[in-house]
Amino acid sequence: MRTRSYEEGDRDRILDLLNAESAWPTPEIGASPREYWEWKFLRAPSGAAMIGVVEEEEKILSHSAAIPFQMRIGAGRYLASQGLDAFTHPDHRKRGLIELATGQRDEERRRRGVEFDIAFTSDEHHAGFARRRGYRELRMKMVRYESIVDPDAFFRRGRLRAVKRLGYLLRGLLRSGSMGRMRKASSRFSVTDIQEFDSSFDEMFDAAKDEFDLVFWKDSRYLNWRYADRAAGEFVRMVARKGEGLAGFIILRVAGGEGGEYAEIADILVRPGTEGALETLMVGSLDYLRKRGASTVACWLPLGHPYATILKKAGFSSPENRIPRREMIVMYVNRSGRKEINDILSKEDLRVHLMLGDSDWI
Repeated sequence: MRTRSYEEGDRDRILDLLNAESAWPTPEIGASPREYWEWKFLRAPSGAAMIGVVEEEEKILSHSAAIPFQMRIGAGRYLASQGLDAFTHPDHRKRGLIELATGQRDEERRRRGVEFDIAFTSDEHHAGFARRRGYRELRMKMVRYESIVDPDAFFRRGRLRAVKRLGYLLRGLLRSGSMGRMRKASSRFSVTDIQEFDSSFDEMFDAAKDEFDLVFWKDSRYLNWRYADRAAGEFVRMVARKGEGLAGFIILRVAGGEGGEYAEIADILVRPGTEGALETLMVGSLDYLRKRGASTVACWLPLGHPYATILKKAGFSSPENRIPRREMIVMYVNRSGRKEINDILSKEDLRVHLMLGDSDWI
């Protein structure tokens, strides 16, 4: 048995491993495993992924990877990475192989000079594994906001349909005034779909980044890799402009489910001080999703995020009594040991901009 870093020619054996238990990537991505793997692990703007593997008799039995990217923390820009796709073949579990693969991956992180790691999980078991490797939870909570786009499609599913519909109609009466005001505000903007992100998005991110203490560095190179490369999956990219000026963007993904199509908001960013930009993007995206036939839409945001106010006016809510509850746990390691990073992340009023598209859940 041998533990080592990724070598050219490993791809197909890694894909065999990742598909040993279920389809990788998920069918909703819409890309072939080879296309998706090469996009995810070879083409990231900050360099190829850091990968550790355990092999035996020419078979890869365990795998752990991390993708490098740039992150803004406080006033600094740092080389960061996100750990993902840690997996051991079902026939070889409980042998400590994932610890070996992850240790090799982390050695690659040190060689590359990675200063900060972030991880997203919904599983307390995985969170425990991360804690044993030195990860801590960010001082924030991710909240999943949801909205009904097509009431007829939504209420055809499940029990207590009449009671649920009545509650929805009552809430709709309360928010109808807010939506009317949002549509009025949106009349000052234009909303269009785009195929790629140009240099104007660099300037907008530069204007927006100081609104947050922690945010992925979302320049045009990153955005094109994450949301405009077909191998990453199908995303809808909508932008709001006021005259010739870029005011903000929203990224959607629509997928099919047992009860019909549903949507996720993968990302949002608006230019600070551009009143009405987020309202415009919400109105435009909800109109698009109705035409597309989506029954529901969801959006993850940190609790207390300034965008949440507009989401609520647009009819989004956070169903705390959902069973099972959906959790997103965000963890980190300050590999650099820099005091300024620790000081920022220990703030009581930490301003975090993290969304679903920052993870590899979508």
